[in-house]
Amino acid sequence: MWSPQEKNMRLENMTWRIWNLARKKEIDSRHRYGHNLHLYYDIWCANSSCEPFFYWLDVGKGRDLHHQKCPRSKLNSQLIMYLGPNERAAYEVVVEEGRLLYKQSGDLVNTNEESKWIFVLSTSRSLYVRSQSECSVQLAF
Repeated sequence: MWSPQEKNMRLENMTWRIWNLARKKEIDSRHRYGHNLHLYYDIWCANSSCEPFFYWLDVGKGRDLHHQKCPRSKLNSQLIMYLGPNERAAYEVVVEEGRLLYKQSGDLVNTNEESKWIFVLSTSRSLYVRSQSECSVQLAF
């Protein structure tokens, strides 16, 4: 039986191994927004292409394809930006009396139904929250 600390360490190691394997094989090096990519992925699946998805999309037979709901200009401009530890510190939240507060400023996280929010729980159990409407680049923690 493993201690809770050893379980956490094993889980974190496994997570990184899976992440590194996936990153080498099927992660978009251009960091395009996944919802937009999924529209093109559906077309790729329907065409039963033998080309790997990202090759098909950028170089292969799908390179000139434009989706009605997401033209190429939108696909290539809406990107994911991965934040390092210093950059994401401003988005870390804590729970106090059942409310989410930004750890650095102490400000209340004020979500509303009109905006989209991203909630990320890190492997170290830190919670990060950010409105996706703050800028056109989506953030990943």
